[in-house]
Amino acid sequence: MDSVFAVARIGMLADFARLSVQSQNLANVDTVGYKRQVSVTTGFDARLDSVQQIDDVSLASTSLTDVQAGVLKGTTRPLDLALDGDGFFSVRTSSGVRYTRRGDFSLDATGRLVNSAGDPVLGGGGELVLPNMAVTIDSTGKIFDSNQQPLGQLDIAQFSDPKRLRYLGAGQFDAAGQAPTGEVTATRVRSGYLEASNVQPAHEMIGLMDVSRQFQLTKSVLTARDEMLDSAANTLAQF
Repeated sequence: MDSVFAVARIGMLADFARLSVQSQNLANVDTVGYKRQVSVTTGFDARLDSVQQIDDVSLASTSLTDVQAGVLKGTTRPLDLALDGDGFFSVRTSSGVRYTRRGDFSLDATGRLVNSAGDPVLGGGGELVLPNMAVTIDSTGKIFDSNQQPLGQLDIAQFSDPKRLRYLGAGQFDAAGQAPTGEVTATRVRSGYLEASNVQPAHEMIGLMDVSRQFQLTKSVLTARDEMLDSAANTLAQF
């Protein structure tokens, strides 16, 4: 592969990855508990060395999670929960345990505490089944009935490097090989609150304009290179 085309190709792959991530951020500006994703381009030397093997944008760029907290917004529902700190709620899905900051929970027909997708929220290592009556949840995640009798304890997970959690969509993360730390130290549960997305639309729009300009610049390099090669071929054909 022509070296100019190779360099331009990996640059355009990285631009496509940035475009995808920033578009996803903008689409989730109103999603409860959403954490902005940040596109991180792999080292240029590494990309150039593997240019023959690059088949998709994932090898040109990866994404990390911006774990900055979103604004907490008050609601009137005791099962709306937010986390003040860097912990995550644990939910059981068909693909295994996943982690989320999205706390718009409710009770299903059997009394299980579930998320908006119907996945059970975990407490004490298992599902939480609550009575269909007023409950209170304290700052440590302990759940009590109206008589202040304990009903369960929310499982709150913390990670040593939360920015490396892999975003799956719908507010859920995969641990990406990390194990939760053994002790939750600084995270507090806020009942009657939801955490807003930490996406700043203006910032993402500026990023989209920047990547668009970068893409056009790379495209102009390819066009110039193509015209140069075409001119060289036509010149050689005259001899």
